[in-house]
Amino acid sequence: GRGEVRDVDADALRATVDETAAFLRSGMNLELSDDAVASVLGKTEGWFAGLQLAALALRGREADPDAIEAFSGEHRLVLDYLTEEVLKGQSQDVQRFLVEASLLSRMEATLCDDVLERSDSARMLRHVAQANLFVDALDDVDTWWRFHALFADLLQSRLLRTDPEGAKALHARAARAFARLGDVGEAVRHHLAAGEVAAAADLVTSSTPALLEGGGVATLQRWLGTIPRAEYARHPQLFVARAWATIYAGDAPSVPALLTAAEAAIADLGEPQESLAGEIAALRTQVAALAGRTEEATDLAREALGRLDEDRHWVRGNLQLGLGLARQRAGELEDAAAESAASARAFAAAGSRHGWLYATYQLGENRRYQGSLGAAERTYRTMLSGGPARRTEREPALGHAHAGLAKVSLERFELDDALAHGARGRAVSATFELGPRIDAVLTLALVQQARGDLATAEATFERVCEESRASTRFAWVERRVSTFRAGLAVSEGRLDAAAAWRQSLGTAWEDPLGDASWRPAYQERHPELMTLLRLALAEGHLDALERRVAACLDAAERAGLSGHVLDLLTVQAEARRCAGRPVEARSILAAALGRAEHEGYVRPFLAAGTGPLDLIRTLARAGVAHAEHVLQRAGASRLAKPGTPPAGEDGAARLGPPSTTATAGSAPPALDHEPLTDRERTVMRLLCAGASNKAIARELDLSVNTVKTHVRTIYGKLGVSSRAELAAFVHEARLLG
Repeated sequence: GRGEVRDVDADALRATVDETAAFLRSGMNLELSDDAVASVLGKTEGWFAGLQLAALALRGREADPDAIEAFSGEHRLVLDYLTEEVLKGQSQDVQRFLVEASLLSRMEATLCDDVLERSDSARMLRHVAQANLFVDALDDVDTWWRFHALFADLLQSRLLRTDPEGAKALHARAARAFARLGDVGEAVRHHLAAGEVAAAADLVTSSTPALLEGGGVATLQRWLGTIPRAEYARHPQLFVARAWATIYAGDAPSVPALLTAAEAAIADLGEPQESLAGEIAALRTQVAALAGRTEEATDLAREALGRLDEDRHWVRGNLQLGLGLARQRAGELEDAAAESAASARAFAAAGSRHGWLYATYQLGENRRYQGSLGAAERTYRTMLSGGPARRTEREPALGHAHAGLAKVSLERFELDDALAHGARGRAVSATFELGPRIDAVLTLALVQQARGDLATAEATFERVCEESRASTRFAWVERRVSTFRAGLAVSEGRLDAAAAWRQSLGTAWEDPLGDASWRPAYQERHPELMTLLRLALAEGHLDALERRVAACLDAAERAGLSGHVLDLLTVQAEARRCAGRPVEARSILAAALGRAEHEGYVRPFLAAGTGPLDLIRTLARAGVAHAEHVLQRAGASRLAKPGTPPAGEDGAARLGPPSTTATAGSAPPALDHEPLTDRERTVMRLLCAGASNKAIARELDLSVNTVKTHVRTIYGKLGVSSRAELAAFVHEARLLG
């Protein structure tokens, strides 16, 4: 109302985008594009007098983008206005404060005292704010301030024109002050403005580990980009820092050229830099490891470890992490685990929680590949509770820990736990660090698929494919997803779709290991291999499949990939069943169950559909360890619904894909008959020992007819038709200890 006085802050007086467009186009008759309007608004920050000055400067040149770009506080119109209307009314001391403080991107009393070498900056800042001398508060308590961009341009121009040496001294003090505050970017900027390139280079390189581990690859690359490339030859550590940023960005092929340039710069300087040479060897190790060149990576690692100073823990951690990856891909899992453990220790010594998390995760993955689910689970859980102290509230790398726990739970077919960990992994990971996020989301989709929630799984697959396209580093994701989709097509009987996927690989199913690229990354390509084999099984290529499975089993056994061996054994058992050799199929499956029991594996026995389940029911009746547990866990599978027609143990008539009529969450399948009784097990033992019916009758004080009844019942429950088959089955399944 009339007579009221209102406090209107600076923000309320700034022009909006719409107001700026209306003023420039209608008020000043300028034909400016939306981008040009936005550029003018950014330069003037909505200051109406600045908008008017900009409009006058652009009149007749609005189509020239260079004219807009050149508009600054140094423009004659702005210079005249601010000089006459703002500066002339201030005392010499205030003008000096304004000019010198203009070099700072943000101001605070203690910082200004330090850089400007004065003791009254708090009073000066209050005066400048109260006089509305083009400053804005950056916080709610008026502690930090900044100058309007056009005003800062004018002040800096005046300082550089009147006292260039003084400006350099101010920049040097500002660099040290911002370094103490932990603002490396500002410190680097001021070092360079002061001509202190060596200090800038040292600051950037010493900040590299922390920056990379905080997801600051782009920031590091930006800082490195501010240093003239001509200076790199005098400071070769800059090439090395750029190489670290490049490899963390997933562009390993571009790293060797940077390292060669660093080595040339060291040679030109004529000063041996042994530790830097060791760091270069460590980076070459990483490149070789990522390319699968294990022998080369090993040789380079020895060189690097011999040259690196003992206290270069972060570099040593990265070195051993890369070497562990190379050994893992070569199938040398014990050596890989040792390198991963050494990497974790080095990162812990460096206080690098981020590096420790990745090394520990790699160790957990090694244990999982070896089939040691319990050890893998303990390792993943260590990530959640141990290691160097946290530095940030959110740790995207923990997405890997939850993804690992989800994978372990999926192998045990504990689907509720697997789903919870997969969802948690997705929640704690972040889009700026794609590795953990993709790991968690891809695992989550597999869990959803195992639960029979196919629509949700497909949506999750689509999401992870979309996110993976942000970096060529994750080009493998879409290939992996297409493999999982092909596996589902096999299980649903859509063999044409699965065959089209196989054709897209350019790999003949008869020879999936024929391409040398399979062997170095066998564990990574395992889902592809198993889908190819299951497709061949569904198509009825039994003889060739047997030969290929035998070769794959040999490769997996030699590599120590116990979980993969279980997958292959279930396919081999199903192939024997389909070939009409049920006793052999049961024997193979019984051996697989024996191997799986200690670690609690269930998933391999459910992945091939209902055929193995029928055999497992028979083994459960015979008392084979772990068989009944598998049947109980199968209750959560869409493949295990009671009443699903059995595939039949005589095989040949049932070559098609498994039934998929069941739904998630169905009850555990009931056994068709009672397990063997104690009396029947005694009769079975005597039969296997070669005793005749009459001898068994005398031994057990039974009639011969009663013994014959027991024999028929045993044969029926175990699915055999002769004493020879019974003896072979009991021996292979180790039913009698």
